[in-house]
Amino acid sequence: EIYFKLLEAGVAKECARDILPGCTTTVLTFNGSLRSWLAFLNVRCDHHAQKEVRTIAEAIGEELELKMPNIFSTINWRKGMFM
Repeated sequence: EIYFKLLEAGVAKECARDILPGCTTTVLTFNGSLRSWLAFLNVRCDHHAQKEVRTIAEAIGEELELKMPNIFSTINWRKGMFM
């Protein structure tokens, strides 16, 4: 209820979410060009990337690999550093 009141008051969604419990489900939608996704995977699959972001990047890479098997059969996106 407080969350919706904050939204009505003009507070940005990302700020209003701070009052929600940590277990609240959030749905994220992303889009981008293949080049952008490859650049993202290149940086975020690297072992230096934050573990939580690496986990998300790996899930995105696996989904892209399912959708575009011909392209992803020619690269090793899991290693990063392919661009």
